[in-house]
Amino acid sequence: MPKKTPGPEQAPKADNYAKINMPAAFLTPHDIQTSDGRTFEKCFVSFPKGTKVNGIDVSGFSTDVFLSDYMKKDMLEKGRATVSFKKDEPVPIWTGKKDDAEHPYQRYEVKATDLTHALKVAQDAYKAGKAAERAAAKDGVSLAGEARDMETGKDALAGDDPAKSTKSRTGQDIAQ
Repeated sequence: MPKKTPGPEQAPKADNYAKINMPAAFLTPHDIQTSDGRTFEKCFVSFPKGTKVNGIDVSGFSTDVFLSDYMKKDMLEKGRATVSFKKDEPVPIWTGKKDDAEHPYQRYEVKATDLTHALKVAQDAYKAGKAAERAAAKDGVSLAGEARDMETGKDALAGDDPAKSTKSRTGQDIAQ
């Protein structure tokens, strides 16, 4: 009897990973070597300011993931890469260094979905803040606005009312 192709309800689901698209600036590739001499490529994932997992601030914490060829390509070409964590495994996060009194080592384990959600919220907040800064800078002083103000002031000093007259006085008109 021929083998039956599994139906959609029997097919394995690809949603067993929590994924987040991170800027390459927060990803640092490195190599690790196992005790038997094998070398693997991994990537540190640094958490931006404002990252809170279940209300706890984990800004400055890190984790690491295996670095795939797709991630390397995306980091180089797009400046971003998709980081994936298995949903059913806790993700270890840490900060500080061992034997450093000024920056003590702290390590926690968090749910993958909580971590990706916190990273997404922090990225969105950062983008909103930068957009607000750009809008404030746009409303600020510009050279074109300063030139218009100077033109209006020059006309007012010369006795011209720009609203009544379409002609502007020049230096020769004022001298006469």
